[in-house]
Amino acid sequence: MSSKRLSWLPWFLLMCLAGYCVVLLYQQFRLRLYYDDFRYRDEFRARAMDRIEARDVELKGRLAYLRTQDALPQIRLVLLTSETSDAPKATGAIAWDMGGHRGAITTANLPPPAADRDYQLWITQPGDAPPVSAGIIDTSKPAFEFQPAKPIDSAGQFTVTVELKGGSPSPHGPWVLHGK
Repeated sequence: MSSKRLSWLPWFLLMCLAGYCVVLLYQQFRLRLYYDDFRYRDEFRARAMDRIEARDVELKGRLAYLRTQDALPQIRLVLLTSETSDAPKATGAIAWDMGGHRGAITTANLPPPAADRDYQLWITQPGDAPPVSAGIIDTSKPAFEFQPAKPIDSAGQFTVTVELKGGSPSPHGPWVLHGK
């Protein structure tokens, strides 16, 4: 009778062992998925780091190049002299940023224009291109920053004219200051 009672024990142990093997296989499967996921993420991070490091090297190279460039040769200084007997002592100076296509003008001894007139700055490019307006000059300020209405490839001459109030699309009035 005791052998009948214990006859189920080997089967029970076999079933426990089989269940344990199934659990181990499932755990191995999950570990494999986690491993593959981590490996993929690690490769992704490594590729991302390679791209970041390459970009870092590129930007450091560009920065080093920019540091070697001297900004001063990009600035052209132009002295303006009087072109009228109404203000023979009038003068001006322009700092023209050739790279930025903008500039600043300061004037001295330039009398205020008549109430219905304005001073307008013109930039003439070399060749046959018509002058480009750089704006109305506010004589109440010691310096005036300007940017031409159209892109300028190469500024040849700077001229200040007297125009009707509000300015003109092309120069019509007399020259007051001029410089090359």
